[in-house]
Amino acid sequence: MAALFGTGIAADAFSVAFRFPNLFKILVGEGAFSAAFLPKFAEVKHREGNNAGFAMASGVLLATILLVIVISILGIIFAPQIIGFIVIGWQGDIARKTLAVKLVRVMFIMVTFTGLASYCQAILNAHHKFFVSAIAPALLNFAWLAGIGIAAWGYVTEQKQITIVAVAVVIGALLQFIWQFPWILKLGWRFTSQFRYRLKDLLEVGKLYIPILIALASNEFYYFADVILGSFLKGGSVSSLAYANRLLYLPLGLIGFAIATASLPGMADSAARKDNENLASLLSYSTRATFTFLIPIAFAAITLRYEIVALLFERGSFSASSSTPMVAYALLFYMIGLPFFGVQRALTQGYYALKDTFTPVIVASVGMIINIETSMIFMLKLEHGGLALGSSITGFCNTFMLLYYIKRILPELNLKPIIINILKVLSASAITSCITYYSTLYINPLLDFNILILTRLLQLVIPSAIFLIVFTAFSKIFKIDEVKHAYDNILYKFRN
Repeated sequence: MAALFGTGIAADAFSVAFRFPNLFKILVGEGAFSAAFLPKFAEVKHREGNNAGFAMASGVLLATILLVIVISILGIIFAPQIIGFIVIGWQGDIARKTLAVKLVRVMFIMVTFTGLASYCQAILNAHHKFFVSAIAPALLNFAWLAGIGIAAWGYVTEQKQITIVAVAVVIGALLQFIWQFPWILKLGWRFTSQFRYRLKDLLEVGKLYIPILIALASNEFYYFADVILGSFLKGGSVSSLAYANRLLYLPLGLIGFAIATASLPGMADSAARKDNENLASLLSYSTRATFTFLIPIAFAAITLRYEIVALLFERGSFSASSSTPMVAYALLFYMIGLPFFGVQRALTQGYYALKDTFTPVIVASVGMIINIETSMIFMLKLEHGGLALGSSITGFCNTFMLLYYIKRILPELNLKPIIINILKVLSASAITSCITYYSTLYINPLLDFNILILTRLLQLVIPSAIFLIVFTAFSKIFKIDEVKHAYDNILYKFRN
């Protein structure tokens, strides 16, 4: 994408257009759906058995199909109004605005498929089958990459190329559903009309669902605020934020959201059994594990941000003189909030396991105000970097509020190990980051070869290896148990 479109008109238009189906993917899909569905499904299955659970799930499927179809149709019809509202600063830029409307209409179709795919994911996760649904996003990315290849090979104009990519993304969403559906059939799932006898359960899922929409979509709303404000800044600001945001979501998805997704079924089961001690233990561990892995990644990404952007993006239309500095600048400020975005999701899962959907909504609402205010203040001096910084500050505030309130409703949760863990990991990461930075000043000039891609690869991989080795050593010195636990698990599985 970076090589083909850089930070130009097509990249800006696609960045804006993709956020809408991505937002509704969260609203009708993966996060919100699982968070509302899993606790009730676990309760019904624990109380009445699998058949009762699948009867309730059939009713939820019917409601999901109706919802995603309506959203897709409305999105296609009102695409011009949506774009006009979001990118106010593009009113005089007809080319960007027209292309964005076209792409929104294409990609809103994917809402239907992602909703169905997320339904399958929730059923699989409820049965602790994580691998199948974890493969599904790879199919979306495969289709996306195939679309880029076709666009680059067979089409000349940027408008046609970016449209082909958008169609490929929709096909990828369809593949996600097709891949997972046979697996839920293997679990014994069957659609049944018996759901009409589970209306009380369906209504409870609906009551949980509505506030969860607001809370889990908060990060997307923050990004929409960034897009609105970024449309008033210089060209390329919106796509620069999108590239940096994509890099932010790589560790966030691989680690932060993965830990939160894996922990929810266990916490839901504990809540269904009224086992608050185990629920608190699971929540504490998921919080500490998320901090332990995301804090050093944030420090590493900040230290090596130019090397990361140069290796991944700097080719074709993505220039070293303008595009790389803009994306690296946004990445710096986004990475400050990386650990907090991850822990925010982990803590929110604890609330949903306890069927408290009200508190996360309040926190998300307060966070929205904080995000807009801080972004408007910092963009005056830091431009698009200030927008990213505003999001990171909001992530910190949200995490603090979620920790404070969950301690009140779950007194079994011990905050002391979490605080000690944060201090240890921060200390180890800060020292490691300094050592890595000064080592790159000496090592990277020695890694300058005639082959550009090899130079960039080594200038990122070798400092990253140094960071990993030094951090592991300091984690032993500071006795960070979560690192030792992860290392022992990997070693155990490797030996097996």
